[in-house]
Amino acid sequence: MRTSVRLRRLVRRLVRGIRSAPSVLSPPVTIGDLVLRDASIADLRPLAELHVRTFNETHLGPFGTGPTVATREWQWRDKLS
Repeated sequence: MRTSVRLRRLVRRLVRGIRSAPSVLSPPVTIGDLVLRDASIADLRPLAELHVRTFNETHLGPFGTGPTVATREWQWRDKLS
């Protein structure tokens, strides 16, 4: 296969990945609307899911895979215990 064909396929794959990635997960809020509190063991699963999603979006992009939710749950369980 010629290099130009491979390059075009790669570019199409990248564009599809970028277009399919969520651009905004939640609407912006003002600082006054935020409530800060200590996390509890009940927050373990949502915290692990958020950690995985934000890590992957920030560091890996649409094609990579990072730590699993199970790994992050294990790490956060240790911290919340």
